[in-house]
Amino acid sequence: SDLRTSQPRCLVDDYHLQGPSWLPGSNQILYQAWDGQKQATRTYATDLDGSNKRVWLDQDEIYDLAWAPDGSKMAYVAEGIYVVNADGTGKKQLVSAQDSGFGPSWSPDSRQLVFRAGNELKAISVDGTDLRLITDQAFSTSSPQWSPDGNAILFESVRDGNLEVYCINID
Repeated sequence: SDLRTSQPRCLVDDYHLQGPSWLPGSNQILYQAWDGQKQATRTYATDLDGSNKRVWLDQDEIYDLAWAPDGSKMAYVAEGIYVVNADGTGKKQLVSAQDSGFGPSWSPDSRQLVFRAGNELKAISVDGTDLRLITDQAFSTSSPQWSPDGNAILFESVRDGNLEVYCINID
């Protein structure tokens, strides 16, 4: 349809709604909203018409949701970094809360994650092995993103007093 004349339609009207995304391989959406009974933010799935609302993942206070490029898994932050299958099963913690991971980003082949830990960038295989340092703590870094070919990581950093974009090759 023509975006200039098409009218948007409300799919979900929930309290403190945030982070909507398509649930891969389905006609459902995933979003986060406040659950007054649990006094926590929950992650829900629902049909496009807002029906069949269900708790998608039974874990409170998750954020930084990131779908794997192949749609098979999602990474998220909740006192550490976790991955879970697209259907909400198979939850696995990859990074502990003490490593304070934020902003996970998937490699193009869906086999690795890069994330911010303090002022550093680190990468880890999705099976939880091969945790490695990408940048050091000398400078504040954030917002890591893999290159389309998986050979480099783009990130923001304050290295000379200004926020700038950098790129580092991955061996």
